[in-house]
Amino acid sequence: MIVFKPRSGAFLSLLLLLLLSGCVAQHRSNDLAEDLQQGDVYNVLHELEKDSPANRDYAQYQLNLGLLQSYVGDFAESVESLQKAKRVIAELQAISVSENIGAVTVNEAVRSYDSTPSERMLLQQLLIVDYLMLGDIGAARVEVLQANVIEKSLPQHDSISGWVASTQYLSGLVYELNREPDNAMISYRRAYKVHQRNHLPVPKALSDSLLYMTSQLGLRDEHRRYQKAFGYRLAARDRGKASLTVLYWGEVVSHKEQRSLSVFVPDLRENIALALPYYRDHYPRTPSLVIDIAGRRTQTQPLDDVEKLVRADLSTESKAIYARAMARMVAKHMAIQHAQRQDDSGIAAAILNIATTVSEQADVRSWNMLPATIQVARLEVPPGRYDIELRGRQLVLSKPGGVPRWDAVSGAPAKVSRAQRQQQTQSQYGMQQRAQGQQGMQQRAQGQQGMQQRAQGQQSQQQVPRPPTPEVQMLKKYATVDLEAGKTSLLFCPSVAQQIYSYKEP
Repeated sequence: MIVFKPRSGAFLSLLLLLLLSGCVAQHRSNDLAEDLQQGDVYNVLHELEKDSPANRDYAQYQLNLGLLQSYVGDFAESVESLQKAKRVIAELQAISVSENIGAVTVNEAVRSYDSTPSERMLLQQLLIVDYLMLGDIGAARVEVLQANVIEKSLPQHDSISGWVASTQYLSGLVYELNREPDNAMISYRRAYKVHQRNHLPVPKALSDSLLYMTSQLGLRDEHRRYQKAFGYRLAARDRGKASLTVLYWGEVVSHKEQRSLSVFVPDLRENIALALPYYRDHYPRTPSLVIDIAGRRTQTQPLDDVEKLVRADLSTESKAIYARAMARMVAKHMAIQHAQRQDDSGIAAAILNIATTVSEQADVRSWNMLPATIQVARLEVPPGRYDIELRGRQLVLSKPGGVPRWDAVSGAPAKVSRAQRQQQTQSQYGMQQRAQGQQGMQQRAQGQQGMQQRAQGQQSQQQVPRPPTPEVQMLKKYATVDLEAGKTSLLFCPSVAQQIYSYKEP
């Protein structure tokens, strides 16, 4: 007979506390992602930096940290965080068998988070952006090569999981900047094949790139096929104009939620409840970024619907998740039945039943601060100095005097220590001025009310000082950028940050 001492209550309390801690951390992360959707980038970063993640959540933490650091212009710190995540993910994939044991015996959330195929491709994309903004095209090219390795490892089934066209398109741009037209053509072809595979309309930036590269490389038959497929001819590039590519990361992707599924098990002669992750079927569509250049208006077009990618990732994993959940709950219920037979008092069975109910939690972790959509536009514009204004979802470029003009801040971001940033006020490291009376972020402790309303009249934002680095600019909401004839410039626009970052071909 199993005998429980009076201390069993304390033991049970400790067990429940340990099991619930993972749940609290997951919900806190999802709450922060919702705050990010409201444009509270700097405060979300500040809150995230205060966390001490469990080892099993380390990769997810570093992914989100690196993304936020990139959004605020701390590209060097972003690279450091994202590379940490990459190393941990690689190590975890090598020991995935032992990690699955805990998922079968306790719950899914005890596994260390190791990302999904789409997240790994988007990790490569963000590293490419970071290195470009640091002016290191060589390092960006290395990340392009590693993205190709990841893509080659993807299963060749009908799922779109891991097939990220925007990463391949950006890879093609890196090769163009590095004077490698043959490799650029290969990457653009890959991006096109992903769009065909995913049954997505081809954005004009991609079709233009395919037509231009096939013409430049003398691939006449392929060029004619693209002309027929896209329904238009592309004039030769005017070397007297500047080439401008706008990469737009829009909004914030949905996060996973938990739902219960009741299943009858004949061997147990009872129903068991499975906790499974899911994404809501419906999600808001992200509008395009409207681009107005000296009165000429166009807009970005989707390269990837990240909402569809994350759902495809979960769908691909769903059979394995269901099988582990079923095996886990059957084993737990068999243990309860065994305890009932061994302990006439029913105490053991009651404790096991409570532990089973509480411990059964779905793994709702994800890289939940990713954009909901990745869009692009590629334009040829007259060279010269342009004032830039970001008006919500409208990017306006005009000749000087057309919009309020602020100076651009040259250079990549300084490496600011965490301690230094925490000593600064929110306004000092770039937080936008809040309207008076705006409510603060909700406090994350269980059942507690939201944080107190922020003080009215918060000071105006200031940017973190950045050392000079050639060809790279961090642009404020109002800024100036020089576009040179025959040169390619890239503007990176994360919508929730309301900032613009610029790289110009040397």
